[in-house]
Amino acid sequence: EKITPKMTKEEGEIYKLLQKNDRNLGLDEMVELSDFSPSQISVLLLNMEFKGIVKRSAQNHYLLL
Repeated sequence: EKITPKMTKEEGEIYKLLQKNDRNLGLDEMVELSDFSPSQISVLLLNMEFKGIVKRSAQNHYLLL
C-alpha cells in the first residue's frame, strides 16, 4: 500500500484536479480549471514534486505518481 505524503489544503485541490483529468494536465489547464494563479500553481507543483506526489513530463504536463 502506497503512503501518500501529507499535503496542504491547496495541494489537495491540485491533486483532486489531476485525479479528475486523467492524472495529466498542463499548467495552463490547471489555471483554467482552478482559482489559483499561474505562480501559485507553480509553487504548489514544485512542492508536490519534492514530496514525490507528481512529476513533470517531457511535454510539461504534470502527472500523479
